[in-house]
Amino acid sequence: MPLGRAHGLHRDNLDLNRGILVIDPRVGALHESAHKQWLGNPKTTSSARVITLPPFLIKLLRDYLKQHDNEFVFTADGGNWLWRSTFTQRILKPAVNGNEDRPHKGIRTVPVRPGLTFHGLRHSHKTWLIADGAPEIAQARRLGHHLPNRVTEVYSHVAPEVEQRLLNNLQRRWHRAKAAVKAHPIAPEPATRRLSGPVAA
Repeated sequence: MPLGRAHGLHRDNLDLNRGILVIDPRVGALHESAHKQWLGNPKTTSSARVITLPPFLIKLLRDYLKQHDNEFVFTADGGNWLWRSTFTQRILKPAVNGNEDRPHKGIRTVPVRPGLTFHGLRHSHKTWLIADGAPEIAQARRLGHHLPNRVTEVYSHVAPEVEQRLLNNLQRRWHRAKAAVKAHPIAPEPATRRLSGPVAA
């Protein structure tokens, strides 16, 4: 889900009992200019959709929402909307790049995936869906994409068992990731790159 839709997500559009997230076609995205923010329609009509959530994400969201009573799901302190630049600089970059180069930080974070962008998470999701064999229509519906074949898009649907298999695969990936972190709680040092040939000279 793109950043504007995440920042514009209202509590009323999250039904954790049913395990779904709804992107509203009228006010499902937070837009911003230099000095102004406003809720409006998502980028495309296919962006307005219902997204099913795997169990691990439902639990994470439940735990997170207990920490505040703001109207919107993801906000700055005091319940204000997040600016893209604020989120990127204060939350995303320290999480993916770590802050070990800043000795006076109160909370130390190690790099998770240096250089990762928020949109890169979307690419990862698409890659996982392909690797797990999700049908093209299921991928498109989940990511809010149009299919080039309009016949396929209009007449295809995602069977419940296909959707459930997709969620099961995401859940398995989560468990594997947690097990990997438990086995290696300290991130390995990046390998030293050795140059050879004309560049090294």
